[in-house]
Amino acid sequence: MKKNILSLVGLFFLIAAMPAEAQRFQEGVSGPTNFSASNLDLWANGRNPNLDLFFEQVRMNADKRLNPSDIIGSAYPIETFLPGKINANGDHLGDFYMRYDAFSDEVQLKKTSVSTEEYKALFRSKDIEAVIGDKVYEYHKFYDAKNRYYEGYLVPLVSAGNHTLYLRQEATFKYGKLAQSSLVREVPNRFEQEEAFYMAVNNGTRIVEIPSKKKKFLKLVDANLRDDLNNYLKENDIDLRDEQDLRKLFRNFFKTIQ
Repeated sequence: MKKNILSLVGLFFLIAAMPAEAQRFQEGVSGPTNFSASNLDLWANGRNPNLDLFFEQVRMNADKRLNPSDIIGSAYPIETFLPGKINANGDHLGDFYMRYDAFSDEVQLKKTSVSTEEYKALFRSKDIEAVIGDKVYEYHKFYDAKNRYYEGYLVPLVSAGNHTLYLRQEATFKYGKLAQSSLVREVPNRFEQEEAFYMAVNNGTRIVEIPSKKKKFLKLVDANLRDDLNNYLKENDIDLRDEQDLRKLFRNFFKTIQ
């Protein structure tokens, strides 16, 4: 077991490669979420390979030429590389400076905080977690509100037995619009930060997005819990889109039923 853990140290210098079939970027969509590690040369120039591909595809479109400096907003919830640590199967493997790229869904890391040092991307694995500041990034399989399957990073917020609450951070790129007249303002190209909340269901075996409507949310839990849960939601005026309300729900309701 220990031998397997130590062998993971070398994974820190593997960059997650692009999928075999490059995903198409469209207006108002997030970065890709499924990757392999088949090509280890993509980090050679120290750039984000997913953003490089994105800008290359934009440049190939004559009607939508774009310079990265023209984009407002950021692909990162926090752009600064913060001190953190890497763990694998519960073992501490090393300390690094890291940040999370919410567009490419990757953890980027460096040995130092020196701005000129090129970053690398952490190898994606369910056995490896990155602790950045007060957040822990875990790699999971999950389903969105439309029951579409994904793999990517989730941040556990509250552990309540089989009903863990997770945060999903995403950055969506949206094309701007030129002003058609002096009366209309130009809309710049931009990244928009978005958040969604997920929970573990089916005795912790499946992670699904939390719907905003309470009727749909009630269907995610066991039938014997629905009446009590419905009463708690009403009595406490829980907003299923609000992080603090969800934290309260998982701490005060789900933890008490274990």
